[in-house]
Amino acid sequence: MQIEQFQKLYSQKMRERNATKRLNEISDYLVTQHSLDISEELSKQEYLLHIIQLINDNPEEGDDILTDLILILNDTYSVGEPYLFAQVNTNLDARQLSNSLRNVFDDIKSFDSFDFELVERPIYDDVKQSVEIKIRYIDWYINNFTQERERDLSSGNIVLHFLINEKLCLMTKSGYNKLFSKLLSCIEENSTEFYSKNIYIQNRAKSLRNSQFAPLTLLASHLIYKKFTDIGFKVQNIASLTFNNENAPYVKNAKLGGNNLLRDGDVVERIFRGDKITKFSVSLFKLDEVSNSAIITNLTIDLKGILKITFDDTEFSDRINLDIALNIYNAIEELLLNVNTIFEAEELIQENLKNVVTSGQLLTRFIQTIKDDLVEILPGDDIIEKVNEYFRAKYDIK
Repeated sequence: MQIEQFQKLYSQKMRERNATKRLNEISDYLVTQHSLDISEELSKQEYLLHIIQLINDNPEEGDDILTDLILILNDTYSVGEPYLFAQVNTNLDARQLSNSLRNVFDDIKSFDSFDFELVERPIYDDVKQSVEIKIRYIDWYINNFTQERERDLSSGNIVLHFLINEKLCLMTKSGYNKLFSKLLSCIEENSTEFYSKNIYIQNRAKSLRNSQFAPLTLLASHLIYKKFTDIGFKVQNIASLTFNNENAPYVKNAKLGGNNLLRDGDVVERIFRGDKITKFSVSLFKLDEVSNSAIITNLTIDLKGILKITFDDTEFSDRINLDIALNIYNAIEELLLNVNTIFEAEELIQENLKNVVTSGQLLTRFIQTIKDDLVEILPGDDIIEKVNEYFRAKYDIK
């Protein structure tokens, strides 16, 4: 590819939503693969000038450099920073698991519609008993008739965090559920003493069924009204709620956006009629006493499929996001195991939503006013009694 064509592709990708993530990957590539000294934040144009200078200085490697950079530009990048959760079980310690993963991905590993390749040596921590690996993937389109791979659908880099003591694995840099499932299945199939199971909160929340409210709604409400506070966070805003009710006659799914949505009458009506909250977005505030600084983060918790906690693009490090995601996961676990969760969540809902006026209540008050006005102006007890009977039978208004 000519440098002019590359510049055109570069300019196009820098106008897209995830330009910053692409620049970060380009920066890592230039530093790790070509030892460029990039110690300060550069503009998009400055990165391009560095690339052009690198190619001019190394003309014999120019085609390879452009090929590598084109892959980075064309990769798929997640919106926000998602963390997907799975349970893992292994008798291996961190060092042994690290070696096992290196053996699994000693070469490009093809599994189902994916190719997986180890980008860097796994990083393990003997004290924390954790392993971190970076994997490059390509997801291929497979022809249903020939079963041949015809073209790549998406590609990119993801990171897996294995926390052996906690029996957890988290994937970040992609929110693709199928990718997570297939990658863990690939590891499980090609290694010994390693087992995994995706975490589906919706299935586990069935233990909260004995309530007038949907189990996921109980869980989400407890988190919002109490549990976040218990783990040191303050809820500043509820920005979106996604509802599902398969028994509803018309609207079975709805996503509502705004501010402080649990103060809205329509939202309250959905909760009281049994709709379940499958996903919600909140703004959380926490004061870090060690650094005496504030952490403010916007995140979305998806409870419908594999548990997924997605942070808006923030200035915080992956380590801080990982710690917050783990705190939230542990809070959810505690609620699912606590026999008092149903009672506490019901009380929290009743206490916090009792004064919210719903559209149904407004309509009832309007009809009540009409009835009272009619009773005042109509003559004769017989007519008044017929009016009372009508409103009692038609609208259950006495």
